[in-house]
Amino acid sequence: MPPGAGDCDAGQVMSETSFELIVSVSNDARLAGTVRALVVCAANQAGCAEPAAVAFGRRVEDTVRNSLSGADHDGMLPVTVRHHASTVEVVVNGHTLRLDI
Repeated sequence: MPPGAGDCDAGQVMSETSFELIVSVSNDARLAGTVRALVVCAANQAGCAEPAAVAFGRRVEDTVRNSLSGADHDGMLPVTVRHHASTVEVVVNGHTLRLDI
């Protein structure tokens, strides 16, 4: 197992028209930027234009950062990124953010 591989759990489900990525982020605010990068990449993969993908990624990053500073999780913050039809949806600890493509 590569170094650091035990720091998060990840799952994925993909097809030609949709995908779902599930990650658990440890309680480290620096990882909010990593989640932003993942979301921007996912939005681009779904066909979203770069400026909208970056803006959406920043919204998600803010939500992750706020959730990590709160006490309403058990040390690992659940994040789900999914694309289906013309929507990218991100669920951060029960908070849903959507981007229509």
